[in-house]
Parts: sequence; structure tokens; C-alpha cells
Amino acid sequence: MTIESSGAPPVHGKQKVQRNRLVRFSVALISVTFAFAFSVYYSQGRWQFAWNPQSLLAQPEIEEGSYDLSSIVVLNRVLLQLQENYVDSERFNAKWMLASGLNEIQNSVPEILAVFDRPVAEEPTEVVLHVGNSEKTFTFADVESLWEMSLKFKEIFRFVQQKVDGNIDPHKIEYAAINGLLRTLDPHSVLLDPDVYREMLEGNRGNFGGLGIIIRMIEGKLYVVKPMSLDTPAVVAGVKKGDIIAQIDGNATLNMDVADAVDLLRGEPGTSVKLMIERASEWKGLKEFDVVRAEIQIPSVESAALEDQIGYVRLKGFQGNTYKDMVSHIAKVKAEMGGLKGLILDLRGNPGGLLDQAIDISDEFISDGTIVTTVGSGKRYRKPYPAHEEDTQSDIPIVVLIDPGSASASEIVAGALKNHDRALIVGETSFGKGSVQVLYELPQDGSALKLTIAQYLTPGDISIQSVGIVPDIELVPISAEADEIDLALTKWVRRESTLQSHLDHENTIKNEKPTEILRYLLQDEPQTPVAEAAVAPSPGDTPAPGIEPSPEGTVPVEQGLDPTVEEDLSVAEQLEEELVDEEELSPDKDPQVRMAHDLLVDAGKTIDRKDLLVNLKGSIEKLAKQEDDKLTQKLAGLDVDWTNGPNPETPLIALSLKTDHPDGVYKAGDTVTLEVTLTNNGPDPVHRVYGITESSTDRFEDHEVVFGKLEPGQTITRTKRVKIASAQQSRGDRIALKLYSDAVNASPDTVLGEQNLDLVTEGKPVPHFAFTYDILDSDGDGLASEGEAVRLRFHVTNLGDGVATQPASFLKNLSGPSAFLTDARLTLDALEPAATTDFAFGFNTRASEAETLEFEFNIFDKSLGRTVTEKIKVPYGARKADWTQKSGTAVISKSVARLRLSSADHALVVATADKGQRFKLEGSLGDSVKVSSKAVQGWLSKNEVDIEGDSTQPLDEFDLVYTGSAPMVTLSLPSMSTDADRIKVSGKASDDGELRDLYVFVYNEGNHVRESQKVAYQRLSGQKSDFDVSVPLAEGMNRIKVVTRDDDEMEVSDSVYVYRR
Repeated sequence: MTIESSGAPPVHGKQKVQRNRLVRFSVALISVTFAFAFSVYYSQGRWQFAWNPQSLLAQPEIEEGSYDLSSIVVLNRVLLQLQENYVDSERFNAKWMLASGLNEIQNSVPEILAVFDRPVAEEPTEVVLHVGNSEKTFTFADVESLWEMSLKFKEIFRFVQQKVDGNIDPHKIEYAAINGLLRTLDPHSVLLDPDVYREMLEGNRGNFGGLGIIIRMIEGKLYVVKPMSLDTPAVVAGVKKGDIIAQIDGNATLNMDVADAVDLLRGEPGTSVKLMIERASEWKGLKEFDVVRAEIQIPSVESAALEDQIGYVRLKGFQGNTYKDMVSHIAKVKAEMGGLKGLILDLRGNPGGLLDQAIDISDEFISDGTIVTTVGSGKRYRKPYPAHEEDTQSDIPIVVLIDPGSASASEIVAGALKNHDRALIVGETSFGKGSVQVLYELPQDGSALKLTIAQYLTPGDISIQSVGIVPDIELVPISAEADEIDLALTKWVRRESTLQSHLDHENTIKNEKPTEILRYLLQDEPQTPVAEAAVAPSPGDTPAPGIEPSPEGTVPVEQGLDPTVEEDLSVAEQLEEELVDEEELSPDKDPQVRMAHDLLVDAGKTIDRKDLLVNLKGSIEKLAKQEDDKLTQKLAGLDVDWTNGPNPETPLIALSLKTDHPDGVYKAGDTVTLEVTLTNNGPDPVHRVYGITESSTDRFEDHEVVFGKLEPGQTITRTKRVKIASAQQSRGDRIALKLYSDAVNASPDTVLGEQNLDLVTEGKPVPHFAFTYDILDSDGDGLASEGEAVRLRFHVTNLGDGVATQPASFLKNLSGPSAFLTDARLTLDALEPAATTDFAFGFNTRASEAETLEFEFNIFDKSLGRTVTEKIKVPYGARKADWTQKSGTAVISKSVARLRLSSADHALVVATADKGQRFKLEGSLGDSVKVSSKAVQGWLSKNEVDIEGDSTQPLDEFDLVYTGSAPMVTLSLPSMSTDADRIKVSGKASDDGELRDLYVFVYNEGNHVRESQKVAYQRLSGQKSDFDVSVPLAEGMNRIKVVTRDDDEMEVSDSVYVYRR
């Protein structure tokens, strides 16, 4: 199907007075921009960077719980779209797609293991598919087309559906297969499951009913980071930055997920929300604020009037009103300054947005020619978007700032202005995404397919796919401090070209270089306007974890282990990261903006880009010399002679690399001292020599060792100290130090020398947490009742071999307004192996129709990264009338008695006791008695005890039964580095209950791309089990992860690292 325009030509900004714009959804700039800022779609006669659900041919909706996996309804819909609309059908490789789909299934479902006859990327022809204890061989040597692949999936799914655990959602298996096969095509085609798609639809509106504040969870409390503008409903109501929101409509926010807080704050415009706010500087306790929600527009444009009538405009994204807002901002700064002699257009950290906004913004400064051309469906479709002469601002010199975070729509603007010689491009090479995606809604199950259907070309039919926009003037920030010298750009930066299966295009300009390179010295750590998007987000997939702060009303995402804990930072310091004074964020404090300003001042009235490069050459050289002199002076203070001069054609230098541990063995938490010695054995001096480390671990990657000038016969030794993380697991690593020179006649990419060094890190013994809990309710009947204050007492034992040096715990409420947490976060003392600690968290109860209240308990070690997270339940109900408090002694009469959480027959067992043991009697309820020891209390059946009067005999202690305890696993390797292509991993697993299974992944972490492969699955039984697994190794670093589960589906993940030379 050829994609053609179905409506009128695009309506551009200059024609807005005659014709109304079509209504479009906008891209939210914080969480949602990161998720879908790179998507492009075609709708109503125009390509747009956003979303557009397009329904496929109608089919009956799939009823929940009745889906037949072998019907492959969703898979066939996806294959239909691939066949008709994918940008390049020559990329279809049915065998590879089939194998990749099966690989993704086995990575998603523990019980499934696929053993191929060759690596997935090498077109396997056969797979032995293991599902639990069953296996079957499938041959796909004859699979050559998408439809033959479909039939093979149908056959495979029929077998899987018969053998897989019935609790596994069949949709999950089909979605995994689809995303696996799509992954072979390009990085941006993906199937969105219904939940992700619904969140995207909600968030992609670009506006929402809310309060207009940015919030962040710190140490369990919900802070207002700042208002989104000065006229938001929250500001009007009196809410200030730094406030703590303790309650939202009666819901306590203590330890609440940011996502849940956003849901409570968000609502229809005109409705109100009641906030209880803590502001210790002005009042004690809490103060009530009634805030009326309003429609919140997320601003995408910022501006400032700089000196010398230079205007600054920053575009943070491309929303439905970005063009109009940009024009207004330009007019505002022009009026403020009484004229406009130059414009800085800042696109750094801008991941994209709506295409028509990129066209309108480009059109504002270009009077004729093509702005962008979209080409799709195997070049059968081609649509150019022309510029218009009317109302063009053609007399303003422009500098455009870009960086690796500038992508898609940003690259269209930068490319159009560059290729039309309308602006000087300054900064770093952009991301390099030149492809177009469309979203197809699949009504059968509510999922959506985001599919790459075209590529776009900048003026001159130049593609930027995988190469990006190369700046005319490359800016290289450098620093020179006693503890860190940084003279070169990071060797590896995440761009389109680093993504697996990225597209290429024959119309790219290969190996394009900047006309000028300008290094500048950072005097301090810069506070730039692009700090929130310093690197390019994952392009166009699902929301990435760890993006904070969250704007109230967008789709937020949660950090990993504990989103509220940031090691070594106080609350004030964490807030200070966000509450930066506007003066610090102002463009005139940004060195790149200052340089752009100076260039525009020197440019005068020159408009043409090529003329600017010629006319500014002297200014650039002058600025470069000033910065170079500052660097030379700064390095001289650090005992580095940075004098410039020519190097001999082949420098005769000798390099050695060693550490302060001759055997190269360190323990986690140690500091490694690298000693680097360089000798000039030649007859001539060498200048500006420096080394950069490369390593199989990020911790040792990209460190610089600077030597400077070496006279003939001179030897210089430098040291570099690198701390190993306390939580580092055992591994072997290789460090390479490569020498470069910045001498006047040296090529910056030429390696002058190299030395390698192998290190071994021995991980620390780690803690292993297990816990149980009991109920301390105020009326003593073991139930949480309406209006009652309840405390949950937790008993945490360290069953591991290592000390928990920084244990902490918190409790989350999962029961909404029925429970109100009063205290639920605690930093604990160090916990030695076999030691137990007890502590309690409190909550107040409110009316509920549920029979239980649900919470999430978390215990973790901040230093070593070990954690247990478990949902727990507390019985809820009306007070028991027959509960009677009693005193006396309960003596166990059975061989083993089980202490339960409540008086219910099937209540959780929290401890056991042996016959003859004595405990304090607290009371009786029905057929149960309540008893206690020093550590724990609970309920025993009356037929398990004999009741005696008060006694002076010492009481006994219960044996705890842990409700939250994952299996314990120890792993061993014959070596942490090897030349072999396989290695045997041995281990022992144990559990206080019944072991279920284990599965093993290997991740090759070379070249900053982590390829995963599932290599083993084993059923386990009993409480102890030994295992051996043969694991294939790729060259470089291999992380081997073993996941072990018990019958309660508690799981633990342990990893070992092997370096294959």
C-alpha cells in the first residue's frame, strides 16, 4: 500500500490567520517526551512527530481469559502491517525474525528455553523448545517469508499453550514474540502492550487537568520541587516550592509512588483537590489547601534577552503550540531590547515532537526551497515540504545549538537551517534519527504497533540517519582540576548509530567533520539549561526508568530499588539539585550560550552560513587561543607542561601501566591506584600527550591521564585513583590505556601507544534478608478495625554471610484511604550475619469493605544493593465482641505448635514452638488464645496449649517462620578470565520452603551493547539443590545471571562476571 496524502497540503504558520489549525495531541516534555518524542506519523495530509491511532480491519475483540495463543491474532495483524507499510522490506529475514521472536519469549517466560542450532543472528534452522519438563524440536529451514513464519509460530504456540504454566498470560508470550521479531528490523518499531499504550494516550495530550507543580519523592516524603509557572492553580492557592504534601484528598503520601501521587493530583479542570501541607518554616503540623484544578499547558519554549541585542530562545520540545510560542518569545525579547541583531536557537536536549511544528519553525527563517522530504514504502512514496517566502525573518543572523540529545524534529530544523546556509550550527553532533514511525491501534486487544514506515531527508536530499547533524563549530568542554582532568569528548555517546539494528541510508554524508573545533575551559561545573536531558533518551520505546522529577499530571516513571533514597545526599541537597536559582539557570551563565553570543556579535549583519564561517574565522581562532592559553596556565598549576609544538613523525615513547596491587586483585570498596609511566626515548620532544582508559567496566572507562610535553629522555609518572563500588560483585576486567596527542601536527584519533592491564575484583559477602511480622493493634483482637491505631512489628534476620552495613526499610500503603501511614521509614543499624532486628511501622485505619488491608514491605541495604520486597496483608474487620484479655501462662502441649498472625484458621504462620515451651497468655478469642514472647506475639489454637496461672519461671522464645525469604544461592567459577568459549558455573541453592526452578542468562557487555541469551532452565525440588551449567562466552565481558525461585515465587538473582580474552 503506497502512502499518499489524504487531505489538503500542510497549513504552515504563516497561513494561520486564514485557516485554523487541525487539533493535535502534544508531547509531554518530561516523562512522555522520553517515551515517544521520536515517533512520527502521517495523518490528515501531514507527517507529525507524535501519535495517531489508526485502526486496522475490524475483528472481534479478544475476551479476557479466553485467548487462544495459537490463533496468533495480534501477530498476524502486525505481519500485515509489516508487509504493506514497513520502510524497507529487504530487511525482512524470516528465519532471523522467527529465532529472535523465540529468543524474546524465552527471556520473558522462565519456564521456556530455546536451544538453537546456531546463534540467533546467524539464521538458525532448528530449535529445541523446552517448556517446563517437556521439549519439542521445530525445524524452520524452509521458513522464507513472513507468512511461513506465521504458520511456524502457530505450530510453536500450540505446543507452548499445552505445556506452559496456566498462570502465564498468553498475551505476554505473543507480545514477546512480536517485539523480538521487530527488534531485527530497527530500534524504533515496537508493539506497545495495552497498559503502556493507555498511559501514552493519557500523557500525550500535552495538557491536563492538574495543579501545575513538579513533585519529587525524597526519603518517603512528597516534595514540591517547583511550580511549572507563576500562575498555576497551586501557586494561586499558596503552595510553594519546598512544601511537603502530606495528604492528597485524605490519602497519606508517605512512601507513596510518585505515579500514584500524580493520579491523585490529576483530574478534570474545575474540580478541587484538598492538600495537607507541611511547611516547618511557617507553621507547625499540617495546613489545609483547597486547590482547583485547571488545564495545565506544558511550556516548550523559553527565552531571554542577552546583551548587545542578542536574543535567546530555547525549544524543549515540539508541541502543538511551539511555533506560535516561539514567534511570541522572539517578539517579546525583540521588544524588550529595542531590536534584534542576532538569535540563538537552543535545541540541546530536545528529543523531538510534532513534524509540522518543525516545518513551521524552519519556515519562519527560510524563504524558499525544501525544508524536509519524507520517503517511504521502498521509495514509492516521496513528499517534499516547501518553505514559503511571506513573513520570513530572513534578516536575523542565527546560531543553532545542538548536542547528542537533539533528535528527530530538532534535527529537521537544524538540518534545514544548515543546508540552506541560514544558520551557523554550533555544539556537538546530534542524535542521528532520520526515520519516521506511525502508530497503528490494534482493536483486538488494545495494543498498538509503532512501525517505521519512512525516512526523512534534509534539504539537498541528505539523510542524517545514524550520522546526525554535524556542527559547523564543534564545542568541546574541558576541565582541569587536581582530582580530574578532562580534555577530550567522551569516546562513546549514545546515538542512533549505537543502537542495534539501526537503519542506514545511502544519502548520508560519511565522515563529515566540523569546520572548526573549539575547546573551552569549564571554570566551574556548569549549570546549563539542558541539564535535564544531557544524553539522548532511548528513542521512541517505552518510558525509561529513573526519570525524575515528575511533572504532576504527566505519566511519571519510578526509579528502581528505592525511588526515595539517594545515597550520601541530604534532603536539602537533593532539593537543591532541582531548586536552582533562575540566575544560575539563565543563559548568560551557560558557556556555550556565551560563545554563541560572542560569535553573533562579531558576525554583525552577516546572514549566510558560509559567509559567517569565513568572516568569523579570525574570531574563532582568537577565542580558541584564549581558551588554550587559559588551559595551559591551569595545567601548569597542576605540574603539567601543556606547551604546544610539533611531534616527530613517529614518536619513540615507552609506556608502562601497573597498579598498587602487583597481583591485580582488589576487594569491592577498595581504591585502585593506576600508575602510568611514559618515557620519551627519541631525540625530539613530544607535546601534549595524554592517555584515555578503555575498559570492560564503566568504572574504569574514559579516565584521562595527562603528561603534556616530554623532553628527550624524560620520564613522567602519573597516578589515577579509581574507587570500586562496595556493591561490586566478583569479576575480572581488562583496562586499556591508549595514548593520544593534541600537538599542532597530531591527528586527534591516532593512537601513539597502548598498554593493557587485567584486574580482579572480589565481591564482598552479601546479606540475605528474611522477615516475618506480627500485629500490635490497640484493642488486642488481632484485627485492624475502623478508627484503630495499629502497628506492624517486623522481625528481620540476616541469613547471609555478609554484614548489612546500611540497612533501611520502608512500608507502602496499597489500600488507598482505608489505611493512613503515620510512620513507615527507618534507617537501621548494621546487621551482622545471623542477627535479627525488630522494628515497627504504624498506621491508622478508616472505613473499608475489604477483609484485609494490603501493604508493601521493603528491606534493603543501600551500600550493597540487596533487597527484599513483599506484599503483606493485615486482617480487617469489626471488633470481636468475644475477645477477652486474660493473664497466665500458655504451655505448648503438642509436639509442634504454629503461631499465627490472627485467630483465623488459615492465618499466616509467623513462628513455631515445641512441646513444653512456655509463653505469656494475653487473652482468648473463640477457639484461639493470644500469646506473646519478648520478640513476637500471635495466636495459637486452644488445643495446642495448656493454660496455667502466672508463673515465675522464665518464658521461652518462638522460632520465627519467615514469610519473606527468597532462596539463597552461592555461585562458583573456575576462573574470572579465560580464553575458552564456554565456562562451567556451579552453584548451591537452598530455601526454607520448597525450591521451584532456576534459569540462567548470559549478557555480553562489549561495545556498550548488552546482548542477552538465556542458556539454561532447570526444575528444582526439595530445600537444597546443587547445579552445574555450561555457559557460552562471547569475547569481552560476560555477565552470567542465575535466577532462582521457590514455590512461593520469591526469587533471587545472583551474577558472576567472566572476561573472555
